[in-house]
Amino acid sequence: MPVTYQPRNGSTRWGVSTVGLEWPKGRDTDYVENARIGSERRFGVELEYNDCPHYPDLQDKTIFGCKYDGSVNGCEFVSPILCGDKGFTEIDNFCQFATLNGFDDSDGAGYHAHFDVSALNNKKLFGIALAYHNTRPFWINTVGEYRRRSTYCSKHSYSKGMVFGKEAWRDFSDFSEDFDRYAWVNFNSYHKYGTVELRLHESTVNADLVKNWIVSHVRFIDAVSDMSVTKINRVFGNSDLSALWREIRTIVKEPNAVSYLRNRFNSNAPVGTVQLS
Repeated sequence: MPVTYQPRNGSTRWGVSTVGLEWPKGRDTDYVENARIGSERRFGVELEYNDCPHYPDLQDKTIFGCKYDGSVNGCEFVSPILCGDKGFTEIDNFCQFATLNGFDDSDGAGYHAHFDVSALNNKKLFGIALAYHNTRPFWINTVGEYRRRSTYCSKHSYSKGMVFGKEAWRDFSDFSEDFDRYAWVNFNSYHKYGTVELRLHESTVNADLVKNWIVSHVRFIDAVSDMSVTKINRVFGNSDLSALWREIRTIVKEPNAVSYLRNRFNSNAPVGTVQLS
């Protein structure tokens, strides 16, 4: 099944560009450098800004597309499908322009990341859904209160009972079609684009934040997609935040991403929440 993720139509200022990019087809990514990201999984990013001075000048300087977005006062910038460390270079280029031109990433603007899961079978897809259900107490504390309360990244509407044990008989595409695309983890995007979308993160002009979020989730998705639902329930069945962190830290591994997640959690979790080491 090919990746079908593209920016949504309707209010596009300009589309994404793939000029100069030579991404391989499917999952055959042997010749794509991925030393930093540590995964062959494709991804894409959407970055919203409340103000984006001089943004028309960006059109010839980036492969990102641009469209108006009703949830912010400015625009949303959408990457094409990216892969490997070369995809990170494109993020660096975009964020450098955004920083130099004073793009406003204040409250209300979000950062949405798409991850290609189009080649996975029902068992793996339901496992990913279960893993995000069980680990939400951790992920939700890596962002500020505004994002935790935002209706654009609300709590998912499925329960453990709706995914555990269902992989043998229910089609994941039908499952994903039933859910709100504004959930923090959006599986409705699988039905449309062949991706899982993480909508939780605040917008940013900091390329390192964008990339560390991607590293964290591609490695998490890679790991849990190779686990049975029984193992996922066992590994992430403990609601204790320190226990969840130990498992997630072991999966992510990459030192910068681990430090990023720890710092994000310790800075954003409500007062009285355990501090992670």
